[in-house]
Amino acid sequence: MTFEHIWQLVDAFNRRFPDGNTPFQLISRLAEECGELAEQVNMAEIHGIASRFHFAKEIEDVIRATLTIARYYHLNVDLTFEQLYAQATNVQEQMPSSSPFYSISALCEWLGKTTKHVNHAEGMGRKKEKYGELDHVKFAQTLTSLLLTVAVITCFYHLEDDVQCAFEHSYQRMAELGFISPPV
Repeated sequence: MTFEHIWQLVDAFNRRFPDGNTPFQLISRLAEECGELAEQVNMAEIHGIASRFHFAKEIEDVIRATLTIARYYHLNVDLTFEQLYAQATNVQEQMPSSSPFYSISALCEWLGKTTKHVNHAEGMGRKKEKYGELDHVKFAQTLTSLLLTVAVITCFYHLEDDVQCAFEHSYQRMAELGFISPPV
């Protein structure tokens, strides 16, 4: 599964669920998905991984919600899984003692920064007055950092193949429902 397929999946979910795609609904969805991923990490650390598929689906949901925000704001976050996992491995090598709780803390930080960018883009509070125009490059870098943090969690638990299967399952389901057209 390539990121091009994942972009198709993002678009398919938007077609299937056309309501609820305002900026604040998108960031709310991302916050919910990050919380569900944090729950999986907590459960894995206390009891072990109950379901690799369910854990991978939560990772998929965070990635998809992140890319939905990128799509909404026309941000360039084109990556490959190989790039993300290679960068995640580098992070793990530089910080070998880091725990998954550190990654969840980083995920919360990037979620907060993403929310700040959304608020800025939507003119909330005094963001434009304080910071000027929205910096789309920094916004894209923030989303990329959030995705990298998710990749670190994925690699920590060795869920790379499971995440691929989760995306393939969702892609196939959306194709069966007619929200993704077969290649010509």
